[in-house]
Amino acid sequence: MIALDKRSKILKDTVSFKDDIKNSGIWARTEILAGYGYKKNPNGKSTLDEVLFSTSNIVPLGGVSFVFSDLFGVDDDITVPTLYSQKGIGIPDSPKPTETYYSPDGEEDSTGNRVRHVKYRYGHTVQLFGVGITGTSENDISIYKPDYRENTIEIDKTISDLGEVTGQMIPFRFTGEDLTTAEAMKYFGKKSFDGGITAYYLKKFESDPDIKHIWNTGADIDDEVSLTDADAWTNTTTSSTNSVESFVEMYIQINKKDLKEYFDAIDEEDKTRFNTLALYTGRYNRDADDFEDVRMFSKLCINPEFMTLTKDLDFIYRIYGA
Repeated sequence: MIALDKRSKILKDTVSFKDDIKNSGIWARTEILAGYGYKKNPNGKSTLDEVLFSTSNIVPLGGVSFVFSDLFGVDDDITVPTLYSQKGIGIPDSPKPTETYYSPDGEEDSTGNRVRHVKYRYGHTVQLFGVGITGTSENDISIYKPDYRENTIEIDKTISDLGEVTGQMIPFRFTGEDLTTAEAMKYFGKKSFDGGITAYYLKKFESDPDIKHIWNTGADIDDEVSLTDADAWTNTTTSSTNSVESFVEMYIQINKKDLKEYFDAIDEEDKTRFNTLALYTGRYNRDADDFEDVRMFSKLCINPEFMTLTKDLDFIYRIYGA
């Protein structure tokens, strides 16, 4: 087993809507960097002082369903289960949206207007992540390849070459104390346990995602140049010789307090670890101060990473459009 501070690799993650991971599908590719020392770059790709590991992930059926339904405004015959319906995490699912918008080919409402129903309410986006441990009864060292039809970190299945494989979602926080004001803005997916303990299984991104368009010149990151309104639509010598690279960049973090309270509670503090990371869609409910209708969007399995250092582990997650 290799601790986080003993590896230095780049995590390049390719998303495909197929079981095999290729540079195809809705997005050209994705790229994830994991390590220490996040440095935001407003003009191009953000960086880390130290990069640690690399792997690939999958956008399973539930994530594909969300994208298709949201892009085209139509229903999917497949019902994707929520984290609440599966594990009682978060708050009860909301009823089907009643909000409508005008459409010339919509159904006629009580006032005579033609309307369609929204598929997702305002604020329902990819904005959360969770972690867990996936492995066999013997170990959690072998890297498990998630299946396209999976919709949760929590699994229990038998695979020919691995035997019985189980997955367990691990809470970021597991405490009977109130969170600070800053912490309460990051940790969600609450579930109550005996003794006044609350587990927080979901965490918000550290900041809003950034959409970036840069000239793909092949230069170092320090020399990247952002595309501006002035030259975005104008054919120039520069634009004819250099392509544009477009991506959305997300910054997420597992900090030095995360996971440790749970492993301490089960007397395994020296084994604080994770090897599964998933992004989730959901919508914040102000009255309950938690997220509703939370569904898994993507899933990533890696070698076990032991959180033995008193450092924050940073992730830069990029989804490329071009």
